[in-house]
Amino acid sequence: MISFSFLLVSFICLISKGATWDGVEIINPTTIKQFECLANNNVNYVFLRVGKADGSIDNVGLQNIKNAYQGGGKSSQFEIIPFFAANGNIDPTKQVEAIYAAINGLNLDINFNQVFFDITSTIWSNDQAKNQQFLEAIDTELWRVSYLPGYYASSSQWNKAFGDQFEFKQNVDPGADLMWVEITGFKNSTGFQGFGGWKTPEYHLWKLNDNLCGTNNLGLIWVDPTSWKLKKARFARVKKFKRV
Repeated sequence: MISFSFLLVSFICLISKGATWDGVEIINPTTIKQFECLANNNVNYVFLRVGKADGSIDNVGLQNIKNAYQGGGKSSQFEIIPFFAANGNIDPTKQVEAIYAAINGLNLDINFNQVFFDITSTIWSNDQAKNQQFLEAIDTELWRVSYLPGYYASSSQWNKAFGDQFEFKQNVDPGADLMWVEITGFKNSTGFQGFGGWKTPEYHLWKLNDNLCGTNNLGLIWVDPTSWKLKKARFARVKKFKRV
């Protein structure tokens, strides 16, 4: 397994690429050569879907993780971050366990310290209190299996599912990252208005359906270049509670 100190070195190495960090979201099949091309185009993060909204595992995404590992993740040219949607009618604990088992079953020599939950693709009930409990259970289980939780969300979807008074970031998980999903056309956090307890997003999915390196329907992601400093402390917490 890769050491914690190696992870920190990886973050520092990423900084040398420049002040602007870039990420892409991929759900379509992508080859090793395409991931190599993305690495050569200074992509720092690749977000790969491993779980669908019906609660099933995304096998295309799992193969993409393997290819991304060979195409740049193994040499720390970019960081691989899995993400998943969930089925609100299935036990959240079992869904996270299935995600953990699928990722762990890849047997790659790399630590996946962070996993994002896609709130935007999940079908929520009309009961906001029930939805809040589901989300808290997802968060608890992600920590239990040693993943730093992150969340895909827009303010409108968040407020509809959980209510505009649900201060998740402050009252439930101060360590959680936000992927702000709002197609603004701006590669920064311009226009962000706080929700869920977040005052600013760590990531911003700002453009859809882009093409690079022969890949189709890429989501383009802006990454706050200062967020790595916060991640050092949060990864230390992951290490402290590492599952055995």
